[in-house]
Amino acid sequence: MFGKKRLWLIILFIVFAGFFAAFLVRDLYLTVESDDGDKNVFAVENIHYQNIIDDSLYILDAKKGWKTKDMYVLEDISISIKGSSDSEWKVQAKKGSVPELSGGVVSLKDANGITQVNSDKYHWESPEIHWKPDEKLFFFDNGIRAFGDLIEIESRRGVVRLSGEMQLSERVKVVYKAQDLANK
Repeated sequence: MFGKKRLWLIILFIVFAGFFAAFLVRDLYLTVESDDGDKNVFAVENIHYQNIIDDSLYILDAKKGWKTKDMYVLEDISISIKGSSDSEWKVQAKKGSVPELSGGVVSLKDANGITQVNSDKYHWESPEIHWKPDEKLFFFDNGIRAFGDLIEIESRRGVVRLSGEMQLSERVKVVYKAQDLANK
């Protein structure tokens, strides 16, 4: 009788140790190495962040993210910005990074979006954006292509304010589509 109890205790201990080891290994896989070789502390899924800066509402959602030494690296990012001056930005990006401290530059890769200023709506895309939320500026250092009902714009570099004001440089191409006055 004592032998069977002892055998069950050993089996129970082995099963418990197996579960403990499985969960330990799973937790160890939450640590990821970033592209620059830094060890990350943890990975998180379904991130939601919301902030108000100077009467503008910023909402950031990401499917996955992890923290490195001084920033958060995110994947499948969606940003919505409602400005105080009748402007709205909807931004999608495959990857990006957000600084740990407020006031830094947010970087977004493979980004596209829709910007609405008053009643005008523009679609745009860029391989990379650097965004300074505190200054309400978007920097398109690797090019921007934007188009609306009446205009199409391409440029190698550009700075766009949250209000919609654009400053473009280097190989700027603007195509204005005249409205058909007969249909008015």
